[in-house]
Amino acid sequence: VVLANGRIYNVNQTANPDLYFALRGGGNNFGIVTRFDGNLWGGMTIHPITANVSIYKAFYNFANNAPKDPDAALITAVAYAQGQYIFSNDYEYAKPVINPPIFHEFTSIPNITSTMRIASMSDLARELNASNPGGFRETYTTATFKNNADLQVKILEFFVKEVEGIKDAAGILPALVMQPITKDMISHFSKKGGNALGIAESDGPLICKPRSLKLRAKPSITLSLFHFTAKPNPTQIADGKRKPVMNIAIMWTSKSDDARIVAAANRVISASKSAAKAMNLDYNYIYQNYASLNQSVFASYGPANQQRLIQISKKYDPDQVFQKLQPGYFKLSGANGGSPT
Repeated sequence: VVLANGRIYNVNQTANPDLYFALRGGGNNFGIVTRFDGNLWGGMTIHPITANVSIYKAFYNFANNAPKDPDAALITAVAYAQGQYIFSNDYEYAKPVINPPIFHEFTSIPNITSTMRIASMSDLARELNASNPGGFRETYTTATFKNNADLQVKILEFFVKEVEGIKDAAGILPALVMQPITKDMISHFSKKGGNALGIAESDGPLICKPRSLKLRAKPSITLSLFHFTAKPNPTQIADGKRKPVMNIAIMWTSKSDDARIVAAANRVISASKSAAKAMNLDYNYIYQNYASLNQSVFASYGPANQQRLIQISKKYDPDQVFQKLQPGYFKLSGANGGSPT
């Protein structure tokens, strides 16, 4: 990690453990991470919408079986592109093991294309980045819920309803992404120094849902970033084994479409949170990488963790370079407890 004063630190649970804690959830407020050690297995697969039953079943079973293999992570989503809805899955495995058993149900599903391989984290990050070219307008918003398949069906219905109203926008590519936060993942949050997210194992499991509608002008679209799923089997009801994070991401090309697209994305989040509250499934955690500019990320970590992050920031960055001089993203003491500048 390169600090504001130019010094380079190796950071882990034993070397500079307070900074290690802060980096695991603290965003770009402490330094510039230049290296992650080790290789892993991962990549993406794209599937036709006709694979919806198999993909939802695999997602459901993955969430239930995840405690058996804590090295696995998954993102799955549904998106509208070039006049149709499609699926994609994003896999990460923390060890360089080809096609680990935890993913076999997914990898046995025929796909249109696959990039699965052993690679460094930076290689996989570059692949994701390549599927998100610059120069387009884009909005993200997120919410987190306790796991329940019926709620996910409702959210998908909200998403499709809003997409139908904006699909005429130039270059539009909307995506509804679901990412499970399993109880096993949460159990590791407190290990190796812990992190600042404020999620306890007793809270899990969760579903992290980014709100994202992506619109692109180019008719040829690289879809490897997006993960698409259709309605799950009605028998796959709440299992209490995960909390998914939801993301709605939208890209588009014309400023004249800004208001209606952002409004559509906000309506998906609002309807989803209302449905979750009615089902007692809402959860107050905002995933920073998927958050919109009007969401208070660090306040969602809880007041104690937010204050601890501020104290660590003052220790390693006494001149507050990353708070005052670095533009963008979420600041520790911003409006509403942590808004981007």
